[in-house]
Amino acid sequence: MFFFSTNKYSFFFLRALLSISLLIFIFFNFDFKNFTVISNKSLFQSLIFSILLLSLALFIISLRWHLVCSFFGLPLKLKTSFKLVIIGQFFNHLLPTSIGGDFFRSYALWKNYNSIKLSVLSVVLDRLIGLGTLLILILFGLPLLSINLSSKIPVIIAISIFIVSIGVMLFFVNIESFKSLKKISIFSKIVDIIIKGKVLVCSRIFVISVLISFVVHSSSLLIIYLISNSLGAEMTLIETILVVPAVLLITALPLSIGGWGVREAGLVGGFSLIGLDASVALATSILYGSINIFLGLFGGLLFLFHRQ
Repeated sequence: MFFFSTNKYSFFFLRALLSISLLIFIFFNFDFKNFTVISNKSLFQSLIFSILLLSLALFIISLRWHLVCSFFGLPLKLKTSFKLVIIGQFFNHLLPTSIGGDFFRSYALWKNYNSIKLSVLSVVLDRLIGLGTLLILILFGLPLLSINLSSKIPVIIAISIFIVSIGVMLFFVNIESFKSLKKISIFSKIVDIIIKGKVLVCSRIFVISVLISFVVHSSSLLIIYLISNSLGAEMTLIETILVVPAVLLITALPLSIGGWGVREAGLVGGFSLIGLDASVALATSILYGSINIFLGLFGGLLFLFHRQ
């Protein structure tokens, strides 16, 4: 028990260290002399619109989770789903990326409906649908990036991801054939999730959930597009599609606290790749993260005053 606790805090410390180290490196290695804001009014309007857009995106995420829960017979009301997603937004900034929010949602659902298996299943599948659609956006953007950079490397990466994805899908389709995996405790649980996931994929709710996910990711792209242009980036929507989805996917990995540091490094690298100012990328990332924290604070208040 002591080893588990020590190990948990060690991982938290390493992620916090990575976030801080990346932020310090970026701040001390970029020149902000060329950094200009088009107008304070333009930036303010973009930030207000971004807050509203992110709030709408969180509501749409709660709708997707509500649909997934209803498919598995969990009577999660849309209002409750929205409240738990908002509170989850708060925990996302206390723990590595989205893991904190997902853990809270699973726990809250389990305490309300006494089914830990279905609670975890609904959150895991909800998360996988979101990540899967993000991967599709990346596959769509890589060939365009290849044309933009006059390089074959993005196309090679896209083909590699596509081949690996096909292999993973074939494995999932035939998962029941691997009976030996069921003898191992952790793999038996994974196999169970995959089997139930296959049932969900064949439903109308899955199609609706995928479309919802595209809307959610599009809102994130639009927020970064608006903020970066308010800061003078002159970024096109196509360039946003080329760069941002990959950054969002990397940020979703449990590498840092709330994605800080990793997101900044990703956007700086992405902006530089397409010839845009790195200092604007850094400012855009910080403002985008701050908007997420701002909404997360509302989740923190909900958690404090509505613990039941």
